[in-house]
Amino acid sequence: MDCSSTKPVRTVHRGTNADMIAEVARLYIPEGALVADVTWGKGNFWPLTNLERFALLGSDIEPSLLATAAQVGAQQSWLVPVARPHFVCCDFRALPYRDRSLDVVVLDPPYLHRPGGWLAENNSYNNQTTVGMNHQDILRELYCRGILEAARVLKSGGQLWVKCKDEIEGGRQCLSREQIPLAAARCGFVEQEMFLYNSEVGIGLVQSPLYTHQRHAKKSHSYLFVFVLAQALSLPPRGRPRKGSVVTTLKGDRGTVYLAARLMRDYPQTYAQYMAGELPSVHAAARQAGLVTTKVARTTRGE
Repeated sequence: MDCSSTKPVRTVHRGTNADMIAEVARLYIPEGALVADVTWGKGNFWPLTNLERFALLGSDIEPSLLATAAQVGAQQSWLVPVARPHFVCCDFRALPYRDRSLDVVVLDPPYLHRPGGWLAENNSYNNQTTVGMNHQDILRELYCRGILEAARVLKSGGQLWVKCKDEIEGGRQCLSREQIPLAAARCGFVEQEMFLYNSEVGIGLVQSPLYTHQRHAKKSHSYLFVFVLAQALSLPPRGRPRKGSVVTTLKGDRGTVYLAARLMRDYPQTYAQYMAGELPSVHAAARQAGLVTTKVARTTRGE
């Protein structure tokens, strides 16, 4: 923990995301850590954080955002060169980092489904990423795929920070605060902390004649989860497995661990469906991917 302040870090925050991230970083980012914010956007998370304590990598799929971020960083005379973030343009579902190379990954993808003209476009960039997607699509394609990639690049014991928010879809509550921890657990993460961010402004419906009747309370709070990679799933060496090994045994947890590792490495889209609750088990995902076939019992002649 950064001991530059004796003020305790609390779980509930008001103000800006930058206020919250500065406090969480003070508590959870160790000295000299390698941290990757894989959904950089406008870099709104980091203005108040002491970046001299660790190395920060920023990435985003939109090149113009990173170009602006690099220019701003170069113009800030107070920011010493060693503390400036390093930027790379990439999709957070296919990061350029080596396996087991990072200490902390920060993931905050757009979360609003079917953005409309009322959306605060300058804040979320939903129109570039989530057009035509519903809540389940966002959970599977953005959150689950992002968590899956973080499990690859994080060291054992590394941290994954995930920002999310509940929403309403078709009059139904979509509780990301329950779905995200389940998805993370299916990649070997355990929940370390949950922070509550209460925004005075927030993103949501504005005054409009289209919205004249309120059925649910407006979501004015979001969550920041801190997960720790406690069980990194890894595959045995390639080649023909020995008889009786976990590779050839598909009973119970032994075969499940191997199948989960194979799916995470070779079939991330299918494994993301399992993480999102669309497939009931690892074995169901393995059957869909063709890794496991269902044997049909033979019948005797005449039956």
